[in-house]
Amino acid sequence: MVDVALAAILIGMWTVAVLIPGTRNVRFLAGLAAASVVMLASHLLPGAAGLPVRIGTVALVVIAFLFADRVGLGSMTWAEETADRLLTRASRKAESGEPNDLRVAIALLDPVIAEPGPLDECWRVAFRLQRRAWLTRLGMSPLPPSGRTPAESFRVIAVRWLTNLRLRRTIGYRSTIGPLEEAVALRAYFEDIRTVLPAGPLGPEPVTRGPWIEEGRRAIAELAALEVRDPGARTVQETLVPLLELELESHLTAPTVEGAMRYARLSTEVNEAWTVVQAPFQAR
Repeated sequence: MVDVALAAILIGMWTVAVLIPGTRNVRFLAGLAAASVVMLASHLLPGAAGLPVRIGTVALVVIAFLFADRVGLGSMTWAEETADRLLTRASRKAESGEPNDLRVAIALLDPVIAEPGPLDECWRVAFRLQRRAWLTRLGMSPLPPSGRTPAESFRVIAVRWLTNLRLRRTIGYRSTIGPLEEAVALRAYFEDIRTVLPAGPLGPEPVTRGPWIEEGRRAIAELAALEVRDPGARTVQETLVPLLELELESHLTAPTVEGAMRYARLSTEVNEAWTVVQAPFQAR
């Protein structure tokens, strides 16, 4: 009878662990495997000596199920769970589409984008994409809606990035982040950085220094460090970063003739690289 009960407990724990995406990861299943071994080994102890071991092990497994993220066994860390809840809260606020609600939702995301803390770059991308979607709805885009990027909304791509973040450590999940998603992420960074930099043409005089310098440099460094896998999108990134760096420095020192020529060349290269990236999606 004890054998049947123990088998039922083990089968139940493994079934639940495999069915729930939050626990279907290597760390949790490795811990569950260790707990299963302990429970099976305790059954070999004489008499009722193994019962306390089994009860204690089951209690630990239940705690792990309930607080997997807090004990480091979940598919998302505690910091990621917190960020996910914040993004969900902001999205609910923005559901009405009212300008004031959109501004509140944007304000909720701003601190995380400025100081992401323990979150990795992929979470910053998701936050920037979602914020850019709301800014675009408010008509606050620094770039014209040209065909420079694939014809997909920031909102749709933000959802794909977020889904990938929630499930990326789940066994059996395949990432849906491809050339389109990477290209739109680069567009979000481009618009964010252009929003930070002084408006208007470069020169002829330097622009007054201010917080925009540090914020711009931080965003450009973040863009440069972003892992981009698609060769076409990577070419966009590799030309976009020096273009924005040159633009920032030209605002500080006033552009030279040589700098203006380099800026024109880089602008052309960025446009050409983006045309290559967007071509397959425009043909659909």
